[in-house]
Amino acid sequence: MRRQRDQAGVLPQADEGFGGPTGNFQMSVDSPALKQLTGVLNPPATGALQANGTLTTNDGVVKLDLKATGDLIGQGEAAVKHLTANISATRKLPPPEQKNPPFFEGLSSTVQAELSDVRYGDYAIDQVTANVQSDGSKVVLAPLVATRNQNVLQLNGTFQLPAPNEELLKQPADLQLSLRAPQLADYWTSDAPNKVTRALQADGDIRIRDRVANGQGNTLGPEHTAHTPPGTQPG
Repeated sequence: MRRQRDQAGVLPQADEGFGGPTGNFQMSVDSPALKQLTGVLNPPATGALQANGTLTTNDGVVKLDLKATGDLIGQGEAAVKHLTANISATRKLPPPEQKNPPFFEGLSSTVQAELSDVRYGDYAIDQVTANVQSDGSKVVLAPLVATRNQNVLQLNGTFQLPAPNEELLKQPADLQLSLRAPQLADYWTSDAPNKVTRALQADGDIRIRDRVANGQGNTLGPEHTAHTPPGTQPG
């Protein structure tokens, strides 16, 4: 594993805090064996990861631009043959007297990612693309698309990040789902047992509040048409 950091900056005086330092930092990570970096995980991740980027600070604002690629990444039953990600983030640093603010306070970010040949146990997806944006505690999926042969799943929506000492699953979320699957069996690997062999189309809206999901939607298959009315909890 190789890590490199080139930097140039001006540190503040002791009584100024870190609200106004200026600097420009170049970052580089080359890890051909992720297991060395993720030994604290159980199980650790495997594969290779490379990342390059810049971190700049000016007048209390920190900006990060990072590009990352990975190959043959896996953890447990999950595996990704190749991934790329572009990350851009800007954060206005809180004043020194503010103690323990949420990590997302003053933070805005955009993440564009693409994963190919994704596996989880017997399930398979050819490609996942995601555009994720955040502004403070609000996160927007715009959108996430997963494809497998001719099957396409698209997910749009928003959800809220938890404040300190709050639970993630209790945060509100509003999601819109669209599925076009000429053959559901394609979502399983070729030798997987108990495949579902049929076509399915589905569209729906899901509203989550305090762990309770409600929604409405339509599903259409060769021998099945259903409508889920508003205000019902999906099974």
